[in-house]
Amino acid sequence: MNIKPKVLINVIPFNPDGDQIFIGEKSEDDKLGVISGKLKFGEQFEDCAIRLISENLSITIKDYDRIKFLCSYNIVDKFQGIHNVAITYTFTVTPEDSKKFFKVNNFIFKSWNFVTFEELLKYNEILSLGIKVFLKRFSIESIDDIKNLISN
Repeated sequence: MNIKPKVLINVIPFNPDGDQIFIGEKSEDDKLGVISGKLKFGEQFEDCAIRLISENLSITIKDYDRIKFLCSYNIVDKFQGIHNVAITYTFTVTPEDSKKFFKVNNFIFKSWNFVTFEELLKYNEILSLGIKVFLKRFSIESIDDIKNLISN
């Protein structure tokens, strides 16, 4: 099997207090995930993250300071023929942003909700592969573990 890796950009949105993650229920498989999409030819990682935020949440970002690089990692499932290189960012949703959530792209996601990290872990069986690999790869056990990745 000769699979060429795809580059995915993930964005994990946080609420303004930084104690909840914004996750969506995907339309295609009912799995829970974060903003994610393929890097387009010639596109910079940050530009892709900003595009995905706009496409998925109808939020226009003009300032690169609103997104923060978090980490990169491989998502591999040999049985399903998946090999993705994930470049992951975080994004803090402002109160002004939240007014736009009624325009969320329902083609990719059915719904979006803020959840605590503890709630996220309760959904383990229906988390997308990318989130599961992220949590395991970086031994994420709390929201503070994610915040510590940002600061490193």
